[in-house]
Amino acid sequence: MDAVDRLEVKDNTYIIYTTDHGTPGRNSPLSGGKGMVWEGGLRVPFIIANPGIQPGVCSYVRVSAMDLLPTFAEWAGVKEELPSLVEGGSLASLLKNKGQGSVNRPREEFVSHFPHYDKDPQGPASAIILGDYKLIRVYETGERKLFDLSEDLGESDNLAKKMPGKVAELDRRLTDYLESVDAKFPTLNPNHDPNVTAGSLPGETRRGGNRGSRERRENRESRNRGER
Repeated sequence: MDAVDRLEVKDNTYIIYTTDHGTPGRNSPLSGGKGMVWEGGLRVPFIIANPGIQPGVCSYVRVSAMDLLPTFAEWAGVKEELPSLVEGGSLASLLKNKGQGSVNRPREEFVSHFPHYDKDPQGPASAIILGDYKLIRVYETGERKLFDLSEDLGESDNLAKKMPGKVAELDRRLTDYLESVDAKFPTLNPNHDPNVTAGSLPGETRRGGNRGSRERRENRESRNRGER
């Protein structure tokens, strides 16, 4: 920010701060972490500053990194239509209106597809979010998990048995989307150990989210003391 002031370009410069998930951390009250379709594995910080944006405003509209390209295009005055493969929508009007409004995208739903074995004990999974509801599809067991994110951000109350109609609707939308992008699906591996991943050191456990962080710290401290 000091450099922007020094160069006298703050009147036409947008400062955008966002991150990857990085190493596992404390994501409470969210569940899960990097490499998972739980909210702790999907949400990241996202901050934008510019003289035309009201400072100190928090928006509760769900946005995505996919929205950045359409936003940059609008800011740059691009008139041509973006390629059909671009799934995001411009955030420009949302930012002008103090975080109020909506984002116009080709699709209403958000989809996260993680067909890999990693740190999540439930194994490969996909998730779809539409409005307040989120469905998780678990590939090993075939289980569907349904959550109302407006009431249960920690994803602890599975509503699937109470709302079979909503499960069916979201599951159909998820299937339609994955087929439309020719998504790849996992080869099931019931012998996979989520406590042992490519990033684990000998003796460490990787159980996802902030779970297992104490074990990793204790293992490192033991190695530093020469203990085995």
